[in-house]
Amino acid sequence: MELLISELAEKCGVNKETIRYYERKKLLQQPSRTHSGYRIYSENDVKRIKFIKRLQDLGFSLGEIYNCLVLLIMMKFVAEICINLFLKKKRKFKST
Repeated sequence: MELLISELAEKCGVNKETIRYYERKKLLQQPSRTHSGYRIYSENDVKRIKFIKRLQDLGFSLGEIYNCLVLLIMMKFVAEICINLFLKKKRKFKST
């Protein structure tokens, strides 16, 4: 599902400037754009903004939230490497 910035803002209970601010602070990735230049967002952006807002409600600063997001991305990357190594070993084991 593709959302315009106003639709994303409404769905997340924030204003459009908050979304632009999160983009500037690298809490959200730069969105793709339509041919006319409108920002296009996804359900993943909805989840991320709701995650950010929840962490803010718990007292986390935006800097701390940024660090958490970076760590989550790194953990996902490491997990993907481990899964690929496991699959290679599994294929090797099956072929012997």
